[in-house]
Amino acid sequence: MIAWIVLSVITVIILLMIFLLLFDTICHSKEKRGHKKAVYSILYHYAEEYDRYLLNDVELYFDSEVPEPEHYDHILFGEKYIYVIQDFSAFGGIYGNSKDPTLFLRDEKSEKTTKIDNPLKIAERKVMLLEAAVGVSHEKHLFQSFTVYNNSLLVPPTIQVKDGANSLLPLKDLKQTIIEAEKDSVTSFEDQKTKDLVLAIKERSDAVKKDVQKRKKLAKKSR
Repeated sequence: MIAWIVLSVITVIILLMIFLLLFDTICHSKEKRGHKKAVYSILYHYAEEYDRYLLNDVELYFDSEVPEPEHYDHILFGEKYIYVIQDFSAFGGIYGNSKDPTLFLRDEKSEKTTKIDNPLKIAERKVMLLEAAVGVSHEKHLFQSFTVYNNSLLVPPTIQVKDGANSLLPLKDLKQTIIEAEKDSVTSFEDQKTKDLVLAIKERSDAVKKDVQKRKKLAKKSR
């Protein structure tokens, strides 16, 4: 009987230790799963409140030489700007120079450092593709890029870029950042102009997609 009690206590202690070791991983996994949903929820309610257009999980084709589409997490058509919003979730701390092609993700507990592609550079490239698709110059800043990271990620002030055109900001600042941007003294979109832009992006993507599919069929026949 005593042996069973001792065995049970040891089992409970082992399970507790395993749980404690995995606690951070479990919490991080839960936050990561919920991050995209949280970003969507903020944008959805903003779009509803201000009567704006919101597109989610958009796949667009820009180059018939590139067989795979470019994925956009969210595109919000505001009154003053078009917001290209990218979800970004990671854990620990992110460091480096925001202008470099790569940054460093550091796990504070294990002290392990991993090199990652700079999400700001990824977002910048996606915006440039959209600008080319609708024929607008980058200097006009029609598109505003927001890379939204989870609130628990440690980001030093040097990387918390908020230059308007390409920003890296925490989830908690997303809605207010859009509200402040919409106060800028620039020409507002007419509703029809917004619809035309949406249509132009879609038509360009559909045309390239057809060309990509045609190339794939020809490639299969030539094998």
